[in-house]
Amino acid sequence: MSRTEELYHQIRRRLLQVQRAELLVRLGERAASAAIAILWLLVGAIVLEMLLQGNSAFRAVLWHSWLAATAGALLWAIVPALARWTGIVPTPPLEKLALRVGQRYPQIGDALCNVLQLMAGQGQQRGVSRELVLAAFEQVAQRAQQVDFAAIIDKRPLRRRLLWLLGSLVPVLLLAVGLPSGSAALYRLRHWERSFVPPPPFELSLEERYLRVVRGEPVQLRVRATGIPPAEVLLRVIPSQGQEQQYELRADTPGSYQLLLPAAQTDFRFLALARWHGEFVRSPEGYVQVLERPILRSLRGEIRPPAYTRLQPSAFDERTTEIAAVYGSQILLQVESNKPLAAAQVLFLRTEGERTDTLRYRLQVNGAKAMGSFRLNSSGVYSVLLTDSAGYTNADPLRYRVIALEDAPPSIRLLEPATDAQLGEQALLPIRVEISDDYGFSRLLLHYRLVYSRYVPPQERFQSVPVPFLPDAPVQEVPYIWDLTRVGISPEDRYEFFLEVWDNDAVRGPKAARTPIRSVQLPGIEQIVRDAEREQNRATEELREALRQLDELRRRSEELQRRTPTPSVRQGQPTWEQQQQLRQLEQQQQALQQRLEQIQQRLEQMTERLERAQAISPETLQKYRELQQLLRQLNSPELQRALERLQQALQQMSPEQWRQALQNFRFNEQEFRAALERTLSILRRLQAEQKLDAFRQRLQQLAQQQEQLTERSGQARQEAEQENLARQQEALHAEWRELQQEWSQLEQLLQQALGQELSAEALAQASQAMQSPQLGQELQQAASQLRQGQSGAAQQLQRRAHGRMQQAAAAVEQLWQQLQTQLSRAVQRQLQKALLDALELSQQQEQLRTRTEQMPVGSQRLAELARQQEGLRSALAAVTERVSEVGQKSLVISPQLLRELGLALRAMGTAMTQLAERMPAPATSAQQQAMEALNRAVLQMQDALSTMQGGSSACPNPGMSAGGAGFLERLQQLALQQQGIAQGLQELLQGRLTMEQQAQLARLAMQQAQVQQALQELAQQQPPQGTRLLGDLRRIAEEMRELVQELRSGQLSMETLRRQHRILSRMLDALRSVYERDYEPERESRPGQDIVRPSPPGLRPEQLHLHPVQQRLQQLQNAYSPDYQRLIQRYFELLRQAGY
Repeated sequence: MSRTEELYHQIRRRLLQVQRAELLVRLGERAASAAIAILWLLVGAIVLEMLLQGNSAFRAVLWHSWLAATAGALLWAIVPALARWTGIVPTPPLEKLALRVGQRYPQIGDALCNVLQLMAGQGQQRGVSRELVLAAFEQVAQRAQQVDFAAIIDKRPLRRRLLWLLGSLVPVLLLAVGLPSGSAALYRLRHWERSFVPPPPFELSLEERYLRVVRGEPVQLRVRATGIPPAEVLLRVIPSQGQEQQYELRADTPGSYQLLLPAAQTDFRFLALARWHGEFVRSPEGYVQVLERPILRSLRGEIRPPAYTRLQPSAFDERTTEIAAVYGSQILLQVESNKPLAAAQVLFLRTEGERTDTLRYRLQVNGAKAMGSFRLNSSGVYSVLLTDSAGYTNADPLRYRVIALEDAPPSIRLLEPATDAQLGEQALLPIRVEISDDYGFSRLLLHYRLVYSRYVPPQERFQSVPVPFLPDAPVQEVPYIWDLTRVGISPEDRYEFFLEVWDNDAVRGPKAARTPIRSVQLPGIEQIVRDAEREQNRATEELREALRQLDELRRRSEELQRRTPTPSVRQGQPTWEQQQQLRQLEQQQQALQQRLEQIQQRLEQMTERLERAQAISPETLQKYRELQQLLRQLNSPELQRALERLQQALQQMSPEQWRQALQNFRFNEQEFRAALERTLSILRRLQAEQKLDAFRQRLQQLAQQQEQLTERSGQARQEAEQENLARQQEALHAEWRELQQEWSQLEQLLQQALGQELSAEALAQASQAMQSPQLGQELQQAASQLRQGQSGAAQQLQRRAHGRMQQAAAAVEQLWQQLQTQLSRAVQRQLQKALLDALELSQQQEQLRTRTEQMPVGSQRLAELARQQEGLRSALAAVTERVSEVGQKSLVISPQLLRELGLALRAMGTAMTQLAERMPAPATSAQQQAMEALNRAVLQMQDALSTMQGGSSACPNPGMSAGGAGFLERLQQLALQQQGIAQGLQELLQGRLTMEQQAQLARLAMQQAQVQQALQELAQQQPPQGTRLLGDLRRIAEEMRELVQELRSGQLSMETLRRQHRILSRMLDALRSVYERDYEPERESRPGQDIVRPSPPGLRPEQLHLHPVQQRLQQLQNAYSPDYQRLIQRYFELLRQAGY
């Protein structure tokens, strides 16, 4: 096929396509017109039915007419188009289409129609050139390819008809769907064969077609009638389970009907019905869904206390829902409901005073379960609120009580020291404090500040040091040794301190408690001496008061004796007055004993303070010990027993026996009074000696301080340092003036109390040195020179002043030494004379007893023996008086010695009375008693001489170790080292140990081993009398050994810290026991010092021969019994030992 032919066929196909398309457009126009007619016919039919509401025949004609018209319109629209499409009706030729194309496109014109005709008839026409035809066709065909043949179709009528069709649908839809009467008319037309009543004048509707209610709650159903409402409406309820029910409702308001169902149990459908011409007008159906409320089926939880309480978690459930937990505890809850939940929360109601707050804590929901937690910050009540997917909550949730337990503040009690304390030489203060809390502690601090010092201003603010403790022990006793040397304490400095503890409350913050403020002072010698002087003055006054009480006791006993019946009076029961007088005597005697006990205790405390401060010499200390022993002997129960025997005599004996018992009581009272007067006299003398002793020590200390200040003055270059030295020099000058004033009083006291034993020459030399005016001027000038920066001139003045001080100290020291020597020699001479006289009297008494034994009863010679006995008694009274005088000066005379002499005097008096009555047998017995008492007195005088002449040296101090360091001081040092180890371990007990901390733990283990070894060595040095303490120290060392093993293994726990505190506490107990034992009154121990005693002069050649008294005794040797010979031999041995 040629290209021209192909173009020809292509143009024809294009024209045919245009022809068919135009045919379809015309079919669409006719179909739209038919549809418009059909719709408007339907509208007309519906309107006619609505208006006429015809019968079935009318509706049948009307409906079928519409159907016939519909069919005719469809045939009119479709049949012509189908006929042309199928060719039954011929279609116009293509050339007409070509002409219409040419009319549409001027550039083509009639050419397309012409070339088509030429091409169609090129084989039939003659004279026409084929080539020209083909050429003309190709030319036209090329132009035709560029144009659209379909443009010749007019589609505007179709569009207009379609718009009309859409417009026609609107009234149809309004009538058939939108308007109920129209839809009813259409329904009747469709069902023309049925019989239809007239439409009701009302319509029924439900105000709420879908309701959701909770089971058991009431349901309100409402029906609305529009138009002319009926008189009554039927409401039909169709439950999902059970039989349907029908309720008749009447309008409460026009067109409104209501039904209240009291309790819905299951889901149900419902609808409203109204009668109309035998039929029912129905409303749409409604539905009521009955829902279950969420119910709390189970509740359980856990209480997690704060970590600092170290309490274990505890569980609870709905049976134990009342919660009591510590503030800050985490309360974990887990609840379960009967249905899936949408939300759950805890409502916490807390009340603070008049204010009430509600806190909400959401729980995490998972199906029917929910869990969560809240922190307990106050007491109150809580409930669990459950919400399901429908928004319903559990009804009336139960309320559970919550009690927030307070973490009470800690308490602290200072056990030691109980009162203000004074330090010893090492300035160590043992502290023991008891702390308690609910759950533990976070800090324990010792606060302190300086409140008085002679050298620096006081501090306004407290400083603090940490005290190691056990963090997790709620109740514990914390030992601590406060070393005040680390704060630079000086003599007479006074510090205030208190301890403060904080608990470990990490929720509401630590709370604190503190002890009362105590003071601690390192006393200077001046203060200690002043305190001792006050105690001595007080003891003197109380002893005088005791003497007055004793006078009253004697007066009452004499009055009681005067009222005692004579032997001729009939014996009867004791009168009420006598019993009352005896009770008064007993009460007075008990009061007297208590007063003496108090005096003795205060003197013991005073002596301990003096010895700790080393403000007393060993000689004076020994005298105070003996004075305390004398006071304890005064407090013996002999007077009390005599009073008890007097009470028994009143009830059981005859008046004569009663008088004898009363006389015995008076005798004991007289002995007691003599001993009391002697104690008072010795106390006055001892007070003078002690003041002189303390004065010389203060003077020596002042000289040492001046020497040190002189050395420092030569090195001072800065102005501030020179000003400080000037203040110290002024302080020393003030102290010197104070010593001068005290010396005037001391000099008078020495002359009054120790006038006979005092060396007048030594006293004058000391007074001259103390009253030197140059020394005070030099001290004052030196301070002025230092303040002016003249260190060299000041140092020269200081050296001269120091020399004068040393001279004064040497003079006072010489006075002291001569006093001790002269007093000892005077007492020894008097005691030796009394011993010789007692020996002579004992021998004479024995001879007189022998002669008395040989006398018959009633012999005239007994009167002569009575006179001799009286002579012996008078001589013994003189000896007793001399011994009493010695006893007023020295404590070497024991109360037992005076008591034996008194018994001898009493026995001699009894013997003299019996001899005067010429009764030799009782007299011999009394003489034997006198001789035995006198012999015992001689032995005691020999012991006293032996003591004075150095026969009994002071026992070594058990607190001294072999190395020379004091046992007490060494034990204190070990306790301080142990405390440092405890502090180091507490710092390490904070978590996992680093490499550096492990090395530190190893060092602490080594230190602990060293302390344990030193404690073992110290225990081996303990003397036998400390066996109990020895066992304590060995047990402590054994526990230390176990602790060393534990530390070396790297096992560090709270039990390790508890063991450390236990060891430290036991070491403090050991310190206290050593201290109490070293200061026990019965002990004669004293610090190891060089004791200077005056040695007796050497024997002169003429003294190598026998003493005249010895010659006399040798001459009488044959007259002495073997017992007396042994006594005499012992006496002379003592004399030889003493150098006499």
